[in-house]
Amino acid sequence: QIPTTKELKELVNEKLGRIEKEIVVDGPIEREKSFREIFNDFLEVCSIERSWSESVHHKYVQAWNHLNSCDPDISLATLNKNKMTELKKWYVKNGYRNRTTVKQFRILKFFLRWIAANGYLVEQGVLNYKVNLTVTKKEVTFLKYKELLHFASFQFPKNKEYLDRARDMFCFMAFTSLRYSDLRALKSVHILNGKIEMYTQKTNDKITIPIIENAQKIIDKYSWYHSENGTIFPVPSNQKLNDYLKEAAELAGLDREIVETYFIGTQRHEEIHKFYETISCHDGRRTFVCCSLALGI
Repeated sequence: QIPTTKELKELVNEKLGRIEKEIVVDGPIEREKSFREIFNDFLEVCSIERSWSESVHHKYVQAWNHLNSCDPDISLATLNKNKMTELKKWYVKNGYRNRTTVKQFRILKFFLRWIAANGYLVEQGVLNYKVNLTVTKKEVTFLKYKELLHFASFQFPKNKEYLDRARDMFCFMAFTSLRYSDLRALKSVHILNGKIEMYTQKTNDKITIPIIENAQKIIDKYSWYHSENGTIFPVPSNQKLNDYLKEAAELAGLDREIVETYFIGTQRHEEIHKFYETISCHDGRRTFVCCSLALGI
């Protein structure tokens, strides 16, 4: 067979070493990971390295879901500054408050910085992206000292015993500063010589809290309660406790008005709520702080 001019050139170049020989790799060639697979790696590694709780894990999954809702075909290659602006518009269009939007971008950028540190190419404009949304200071809700004492002594109807318990759980948090997670985990072994000594569930800090008279009354009130794991209070789920507190606070007449101001995009919104409409478990801890400051502590 007489070679063509092209074949002759290729043969000559090959003999002269101008063409690199094809390297045969044993086994299948590893394909590039998808954006979703990179995200799954991030969750797996950080969950172990940082000992994430289920709630922290959920926050990152939620941020990822938002990104995919904005663009179902999102990939690392298409994630640029314009895409970040599209995501911001998506949050505004779907009625997310600016505070939430800024928080979600902070969570997303933590993930993006992680993948950039692990050798993936992330556009610099994405990592340096500024959301530039107006965020107002969050309204801090709490019971004033007189309101707390009124709530603590309020008599609920006998057929609404669950409200009595919900109120007691709230007031114990307000008298001790405990979070809901610590209240639920509180055991008799944590109480010694008139003090609570335990490691917090959220931060693993060791805390020592003097038990004041009002808190001790609640402990004594539930001395009949015995659980399998040694906890001292019949604490319902967080959601149920919040629901019960709203009903209890309304019956107790905690109807002080609270003005809430927030922004969605550039639009300013103002809402007026009764205190009983907004009360939640964490208001107990805020109440402890504010009442303590008011009493000069």
